[in-house]
Amino acid sequence: MQKKNVSFLQGAAILMIAGVIIKIIGAFFRIPLGLILNSDGTSYYQSAYPFYVSLLVLSTAGFPAAIAKLVSAKVAVNDEEGANQVFQVAFRLMFLIGLGGMLIMLFGSRFLANFVGNPDSVYSFQALSLALFFASMMSAYRGYFQGLQNMIPYAISQTVEQLGRCIVGLALAYFLLGIGKPIAAAGATFGATIGAIVGTTYLWFRFKRHNKGQKLTPLKNPLIKKEIVKDILRLAIPITIGASVVPLLSLADAAIVMNRLLEIGYGDQAKNMYSYLTFFAASINNLPQVILTSIQLSILPAVSAFAASGTKEKLQETINAGIKVSVIIGAPSAVGLFVLAEPVIRLLYPGQEDVIQFAPDVLRIISIGLIFLSIFQSSTGILQGLQHQMRPAINLLLGAAVKVFLCYTLVAIPSLNIKGAAISTVAAYAIAAGLNMLTLKSVTKQKTSVLSLILKPIVASLVMGVLVYGIQTVGAMVMPSKLATVLAILGGGISYLFLLFSLKTFTEADIDLMPGKRLIRKFQRG
Repeated sequence: MQKKNVSFLQGAAILMIAGVIIKIIGAFFRIPLGLILNSDGTSYYQSAYPFYVSLLVLSTAGFPAAIAKLVSAKVAVNDEEGANQVFQVAFRLMFLIGLGGMLIMLFGSRFLANFVGNPDSVYSFQALSLALFFASMMSAYRGYFQGLQNMIPYAISQTVEQLGRCIVGLALAYFLLGIGKPIAAAGATFGATIGAIVGTTYLWFRFKRHNKGQKLTPLKNPLIKKEIVKDILRLAIPITIGASVVPLLSLADAAIVMNRLLEIGYGDQAKNMYSYLTFFAASINNLPQVILTSIQLSILPAVSAFAASGTKEKLQETINAGIKVSVIIGAPSAVGLFVLAEPVIRLLYPGQEDVIQFAPDVLRIISIGLIFLSIFQSSTGILQGLQHQMRPAINLLLGAAVKVFLCYTLVAIPSLNIKGAAISTVAAYAIAAGLNMLTLKSVTKQKTSVLSLILKPIVASLVMGVLVYGIQTVGAMVMPSKLATVLAILGGGISYLFLLFSLKTFTEADIDLMPGKRLIRKFQRG
């Protein structure tokens, strides 16, 4: 086993590319699925999915990060046998956890469906249960390769998983529609199970290939096993608590939004309103989130390795670059979606006038949260790599508490309705990001101000937003609106890159961490 000498940004770039591909595939899934099931049918799908994601987070989220941290620390000091011992124990542990999650989802399906006030979603809950089992085993493999800072297997497994999910899910939704929308929605969710099976199978073959010619030493010493399990749980539990808060924000919406809308007289329209928030607007807002997550996944093992080897200068450079790059992605995403909310909804969901009427306002609000989410995710990966796993969890829990209060209060105001849930989510991320940065400053004693790291990307994003608005507005006067939207997106991307280089956003230390550093230096120098 050899650890490649790559920076975290190279690993992040691989995951970003995979994330974009996954979201494009996901768009080909969610857009036609919305057309097949409509807003009432997607409510069955969306009622089950937040609970699946929550159980998935509880059973898997902290473990890949914990495995990656332990493996990267072992590899940093050339302890290859120790890294393989970590994987062996982790895989067995994840098998048992996945089995438990599957049984909870399967036998608790009717209770959960009734809990969200959507009893016919029970079939969707049941269809998702087996996916938890395979997803748990996938997480062990992904954590292993993440620890080696080899993100290619991680990225490919995500892509093939998404392909399996989309192809099977759409096919089943279409062919089962004649039986009824609840069953068709269950067919759509069963695609996640097929995707998990495909992804697990790929990683199994990749792991065998990676260790070809190397016989893994069976781990028989119960004391070593016990110590590894303790190390994994010590790292995974705080990370899991933190990671579980994000889907808990969705669960808060699932538990509160429809019930509060019913209380203020929305009746059957409550299901549709819930879909505008969680299916139509959120699916668009999730694309930048996937890219931002790639930074968190890549920076954790890099920070852990530098901390273990005592390379303080490289550690600080990596921390600064992680925060800056996350904002470079999050800020233009927020501004772009805010400016183009309605044109993008019209582009993706043509002819669905009810969606076009309500979803853009929600999208504008939740897009603002991307700036705070970008800072939160990068700082979380850094703090986890520095062995401060619990602080991001506590910070996000505080934000979540505010989210629940605001969501319950604001959704019941008729003039706000679902926009109140969006506002509460933005507030949660703003609080969590601010607390994370205060924690990071205290832990690292860093002298670099956060403002100096994020100011140029934010300025470039705001200027880009003005240009995008102009292109869309003028373009829609002389050409079809959809074409103007596409041109505005392309023009925004090009102008943003130009602005980044014009403002000399990247330092030499940043560029050293990047793939294609010679080309980047050439552009920045003009």
